[in-house]
Amino acid sequence: MKISLRYLFCIVLFSTLFPTVGVNAQNNFDTVPDSVITPLNTSAAPIDSNNIVFSWPSTVGEIYAPEGFVRHEADSNSFAAYLRSLPLRPQGCRVLDYLGHKGWASDYAHAVIDMDIGSVDLQQCADAVIRLRAEWLYGLKRYDDIVFHFTNRFPCPYSRWADGDRVYVSGGSKAGWSHRAKRNYSYECFRDYLEMVFTYAGTMSLDYDARKVSYADMQIGDFFLTPGRPGHAILVGDMVENPSTGEKLFLVLESNTPAADIHVLGVDSDDTTTPWYSLSQLLRYGFIDFPTYSFCEDNLRRFK
Repeated sequence: MKISLRYLFCIVLFSTLFPTVGVNAQNNFDTVPDSVITPLNTSAAPIDSNNIVFSWPSTVGEIYAPEGFVRHEADSNSFAAYLRSLPLRPQGCRVLDYLGHKGWASDYAHAVIDMDIGSVDLQQCADAVIRLRAEWLYGLKRYDDIVFHFTNRFPCPYSRWADGDRVYVSGGSKAGWSHRAKRNYSYECFRDYLEMVFTYAGTMSLDYDARKVSYADMQIGDFFLTPGRPGHAILVGDMVENPSTGEKLFLVLESNTPAADIHVLGVDSDDTTTPWYSLSQLLRYGFIDFPTYSFCEDNLRRFK
């Protein structure tokens, strides 16, 4: 076979300009990081920037669930659906106390709920649980269901407050009603009612409004509670399940003393990148150590 001079000249020129082609090509390819090597997939659908898995969620219900875990659908008017709809502040936001200073629990937070807490030191741990339940019921106009007890066991229904009655406290432990205002079911009046409840309620009174449930029966909206002075309350804000194994995970919402933003608690003080706790481990050991508080086996509650 004859090879023309022009052909040989082209081979020499190509080898000179592209010396890595051939024997050295594989070595150069090995130096490329795996993260930038993407197999060709001509059937892949266009990327939707609104559905990127690791984008920062805008609500509790959009917090990324671990691979293999799914959320069970909740009724649109349920407490679970309300908690999942709670808006989150942008990534990196700190937990702030009622004065606007960085809260001590900020280092343990995975995300912060975008909800004001007022400018006084009232909405603490138990009060945050009360606030979320009350907001849910108020949004549904279930006014007669908004009832919370004071620590002295005095019941304080919102409907009576909205109808114009006001609470008076005498002797430090006795409470009663007197009619002093016009009927008002506005949101502003509702918040005034909550401030009254926060003043005289706490972890001990929250126990009056709830019943014990087992860890195995945990649902979204249940809360861990240690009644006392001091005590603490942490709310179950969402749950996911692995359909193949039946394993369940849950995340929790918390506020602290002094009053601070409600936040999604991270699993570990050294790693707040995940908020998911294992229910099976809780069942196995009978207690749980959150970064901010520990609870024993009989500490799970559900509103009556």
